Amino acid sequence: MWDYPLEALREALINAVCHRDYTIFSNIEVRIYDDKLIIRSPGFLPYGITLDELYKPHSSNL
Repeated sequence: MWDYPLEALREALINAVCHRDYTIFSNIEVRIYDDKLIIRSPGFLPYGITLDELYKPHSSNL
C-alpha cells in the first residue's frame, strides 16, 4: 500500500529532473518523513515571479 499515488510520485520526480537547473552543482533530494514527502530540485523561480505570486494566477499556470 503506497502513501502517495504512484502517478503523482512519478510526475514529481520527472518534473524535478526536467526542470532543475543543471548549471548548479547539486543533487535532487528526496526526503521521506512520517507525515510528508519532500522532493527538492536545484534551481530558482523564473525572472519576474515571486513566491507570493505563485498563489495567484500567473503565466505558468494559465
